[in-house]
Amino acid sequence: MKKLLLPIILIVTLLTCGCSAERIAQAIDEDLGTNSQSIGSNIDKKADEITEKYGKGIESGDTTEVAKDVTGFIIDKVAEIAENATKEETSGSAAKTNEESNGQSNLEKMTLVSVTDGDTIVALGEDSFEYRIRLIGIDTPESVNADESKNNEYGTMASTYTKELLKDVDTIYIETDAEMYDKYSRLLAYVWLRNDTSDLNFMANAIIAKNGYCRQMTIEPNTKYASEFKALIDAAKKSNTGLWQYDGYRAIAGEE
Repeated sequence: MKKLLLPIILIVTLLTCGCSAERIAQAIDEDLGTNSQSIGSNIDKKADEITEKYGKGIESGDTTEVAKDVTGFIIDKVAEIAENATKEETSGSAAKTNEESNGQSNLEKMTLVSVTDGDTIVALGEDSFEYRIRLIGIDTPESVNADESKNNEYGTMASTYTKELLKDVDTIYIETDAEMYDKYSRLLAYVWLRNDTSDLNFMANAIIAKNGYCRQMTIEPNTKYASEFKALIDAAKKSNTGLWQYDGYRAIAGEE
């Protein structure tokens, strides 16, 4: 609607107050949020032509042709500006899409506070709220369960590994999936060690899986990296990496 009204507004402005090219450009800018100063010289030339014709029109009592000239010229310029604005918007959208495809968006920055066990950490969000975070897609043996009978040496080993993995980490980047919280009010997340989701070698969940300190645990609807975790865990099993070298752990992992 603005683009349709703009030519009329500028026609009236030209014919009633003889505005300069600079004022025309400013009016266009204000209405479309663009920068039309670059077309100022062209407007000056056309304005001179229109002014001359307008003077003659006044003498003859006919300004119809002047109005047509103004209308055509302004519509052309508005179309030109709108086209350039569309190109800029499209370019911006493309850049944003490219950024997202490179994994540099949709991550929430947090400060790591502590590691609870092999698959649970605590982090401070930028909202100053402290979150308990459960790593999605993996499950390490128990080590801090209130029921002591569920804790075991493999859980302690997994906890030690995750603490070692994150010992020098201060900032983490959180990626959530379809469901954000579990029944224990823990934030469900993929924990990245840098602001880039293009390389699984920088995701804590995947690193733990790759190095053999967990089994896979896929719970719908949080399945974004399920196939990747399966491949990493299958490879760790096959090569007896991490906890998979122990028959005791294999027995536990198979029973849980």
